[in-house]
Amino acid sequence: MFTIANHTQQEYTTNIPAGSTSFRATIGGPSDPAADLDLFVYQCSDSSCTTRTLRGQSADGDAEESVTIANPAAGTWLVLIDGFSVPSGSTTYNYVDIFANAGLGSVSVTDANAPRSSGSSWTVPGSVTAGAVPEAGRVLLGAVNVMTDAGVKVGSNEVVVEHVSP
Repeated sequence: MFTIANHTQQEYTTNIPAGSTSFRATIGGPSDPAADLDLFVYQCSDSSCTTRTLRGQSADGDAEESVTIANPAAGTWLVLIDGFSVPSGSTTYNYVDIFANAGLGSVSVTDANAPRSSGSSWTVPGSVTAGAVPEAGRVLLGAVNVMTDAGVKVGSNEVVVEHVSP
């Protein structure tokens, strides 16, 4: 949880590695339900981000905002949260940013194609391979999707790797 005051801004930077296929920043869940927080995503021209280019924004009158950048350039990116209107003076909120990069690892499962009843659950063998040690304060996040024969996603789950030993 993070806290932001009315008419203030907070910035978070991350380094996106080469080969990343997406970068997503999301905020939400404010303790002040009337809060209006806005989200801006910038690509930095230098590591200190003194020169930056706006690449995406979400500002729609509430505090549930998300921006996804496809195929982000490698380098430093900055996410700016703007406390546009916080009637209570300050609010807590959730913030997460993730980027997808095959070089960071993989999640795989082995499951036979078979009919499943709606609402059913089953266990399948799987493996997680970490391709890199995440930066301090970061985790590796993988996803497993349940698909129909027609390629329609009908379910999913996430795998979080909090520690990797080199």
